[in-house]
Amino acid sequence: MADFDEFRIRDTRRFIENLEDTLAYTPAGQPVPGLDAIEGADASGTVYCLVRLDGRPARISITDGWWEAVGPEAIAGAVLQAYRFAQQKTVFARMVLRRHGRTHESPPNLEPEVPTGADDLDTMRRRIDQAGADIAAAMRLFEVVNDPSPRVVSGPRGIFTLTVRGTVIESAQVNVFGLRPEDATDLADDAREALLSVRPSYAHHPAEA
Repeated sequence: MADFDEFRIRDTRRFIENLEDTLAYTPAGQPVPGLDAIEGADASGTVYCLVRLDGRPARISITDGWWEAVGPEAIAGAVLQAYRFAQQKTVFARMVLRRHGRTHESPPNLEPEVPTGADDLDTMRRRIDQAGADIAAAMRLFEVVNDPSPRVVSGPRGIFTLTVRGTVIESAQVNVFGLRPEDATDLADDAREALLSVRPSYAHHPAEA
């Protein structure tokens, strides 16, 4: 584990240095390249997780030979380790962006546009309905965050399962029954979907990759 800690320090330092160099050549107001695919790996180098700047998982890859290198009993922990490593790098990325006066979020529009024309009433109704839906979603998120009881979240294939308390992932498990070495892609996709489902909706990137 000490070797992995040293690797994480070196890799994170290199990531920050590369980001600093990229920012030096990226004009203000332009998107910064590379921040939609921030990579984290597990200690064995078997699992790679790509996340967006907001921490939303974009892709998970499990390399060939994972069955021998990690095994079905430990692969869930390897996925979680790679995901958390990538998440840590997003925190450093946001810190660097703030230091350079950049932001990864658009500022809120405090003066909503007033509709004009024949569709004014319908437009206003749609906006009111949307505002109501946003408030309801915020209330549901508040309940989830403040719920002290653990909940179990699985991917659509039922292979990868997370135990979550509030928005904190406590552990991960894999259903090893019937699992085969050639199921790496299905396992990785199921893990990504499970991780996505526990991300707070406010953290989701507006554009889908």
